[in-house]
Amino acid sequence: MKQSRARGRNAIGLLVSLGILSCESSSGPASERRELSAPAPLSDVSATESESQLKGVAGALLVVDEQGSRSRDLQALLRELSPRRIETSDPYYKKSKRFLAVPLASLLALLWPDLKNHEARLHTPEASARLPEIQLHASDGYLVRLAADLAFHPSAYIAFADVDHPPFEPIGEQKANPAPLYLIWEGKAFPNLETHPRPWSIVRVTRLKGGSGLEHLQPTAGFGSDRAAQAGYVLFNQDCLRCHSINQQGGRVGPDLNVPQNILEYRPLEQVRAYIKDPRTFRYGTMPAHPHLSEQNLDEIVAYLRLMKDSKFDPHVASAP
Repeated sequence: MKQSRARGRNAIGLLVSLGILSCESSSGPASERRELSAPAPLSDVSATESESQLKGVAGALLVVDEQGSRSRDLQALLRELSPRRIETSDPYYKKSKRFLAVPLASLLALLWPDLKNHEARLHTPEASARLPEIQLHASDGYLVRLAADLAFHPSAYIAFADVDHPPFEPIGEQKANPAPLYLIWEGKAFPNLETHPRPWSIVRVTRLKGGSGLEHLQPTAGFGSDRAAQAGYVLFNQDCLRCHSINQQGGRVGPDLNVPQNILEYRPLEQVRAYIKDPRTFRYGTMPAHPHLSEQNLDEIVAYLRLMKDSKFDPHVASAP
């Protein structure tokens, strides 16, 4: 259900924003997620070094919110944000790496000026709840959703150049290029990709409010009394949504699993279960195995998918003349 880019999961932040889980989740207390103390001092970058690396940054960042979309020149944006040299323990490179980067929170405040006072708001639960959820979209369709405590975390940075291997050292056996933008976490404290994801090739950022973009992920009938489907919904958001979509809401790396047909309408049930567990027993491709999913977990995911069969929303059909 999630692809081999294996960028990890951010289920906790997503599910808190959905109201499915409280901040005291199974992956750790809120105090572990809200590490809001200032990070270690950062090294300044000379104007010459910064400008030299910025010249290699090409393209635009697509910015999307309730008012629509607009394109922003990447070089112009980064020049306004005083790039810093950030060192991080990188789980993809499996070593310490140095990048030229800007704070994600500063980038978001530049895109949306009303977010400039995010630091004070994060320390107040009521105000923090009104901060938007952020989506980071990769060029290949991969999607990461960041709740406010992650999107505005002081250790979250957007890297645009590799200090030691400019413009970027390729990642992994597939030699993936993280350009133009790569989400990193300063220091050694955040190696867990499940709680602190690191999407690369970011080309679009979306601001969401009030659950926008989630309304067609939840079944419209029978969901409140189906505990298995509720658990499956949580698992789908945790393991699948970054690469797959439901009703065209979610990632674009893998196929939509509900429209125009639900996967259970054209694949046998046992085949779906086995494929989720280990797709490589069927064919070689980009989707990895999910050995951590128990038989009960598979039952729950299937229960959710089965309930979604009667909750289809296809924007392509809805917008057709």
